[in-house]
Amino acid sequence: MAKKILTQVIVLLTASTIFITFNASSNGRGSEDRTGAPGSSGNCSSCHGGGNLNGQLSLELIDKGSSTVVTEYIPGNQYIVSIKASGTSTKMGFQSTVLNASNQNMGSISNPSPGAAVYTSGRNIAGHTSGSSTGIWSFEWTAPSSDQGAATIYGVSVISNKNNSDNGDQVVTQKITINAAASNSLNTTENVGLTIYPNPTRDIVHFSKNIEQVAIFDLSGKLILTEDINSNSLILTTLQSGMYIVRMKTGNNLFYQRILLKK
Repeated sequence: MAKKILTQVIVLLTASTIFITFNASSNGRGSEDRTGAPGSSGNCSSCHGGGNLNGQLSLELIDKGSSTVVTEYIPGNQYIVSIKASGTSTKMGFQSTVLNASNQNMGSISNPSPGAAVYTSGRNIAGHTSGSSTGIWSFEWTAPSSDQGAATIYGVSVISNKNNSDNGDQVVTQKITINAAASNSLNTTENVGLTIYPNPTRDIVHFSKNIEQVAIFDLSGKLILTEDINSNSLILTTLQSGMYIVRMKTGNNLFYQRILLKK
């Protein structure tokens, strides 16, 4: 009798362990790309589905410096990808990725909001680590340092009915396409036909020709300074010591060059 009871206990514990393991792994950090992007393993509807919970999903790209929603990206700049899911549920999850026209990683993603993580599953993906009652997540996207064409942000969310099963949930998808700023009229060149001197410098730089507009980024891609100058020099007394990327606009051309500022 004691042996029979012990066997039943072991079976129950084993079943419980399997159930706990399954539910612990049922999050956005699975081993598969379920973003719904081309080349992914589809989206979460392969497991979840069968419900209509008034689910909706929105994606926005927000300039990190000004906190404004943008529809174009500046090469090298940093942005916040905002994901908002809604529906008649208090438990939601997501996955998201940013790809170029060849469906490859574009730029880099980092610093996910609480309850989310960034991981690699062939692509760089942001996904939930636990169910969210608000359906609101975010992560940082650093645009590539030069114009690489359109960036497409893919997102998918599961709106759960919380019945401890995959049945009756709703899966919603969304994508937005972001073009490079003035990509149809500006040519991007790195350090060709234009020089900056002195470099390193202390508090001023000169250009070999007049510049209409200048923008300065730190090495993480954050926009530090932008000015319309129409001049061949720029005073940098407000900047701290360090390495910066200078973007110069003259006519229909953009030029990039690194400078070292020493105080």
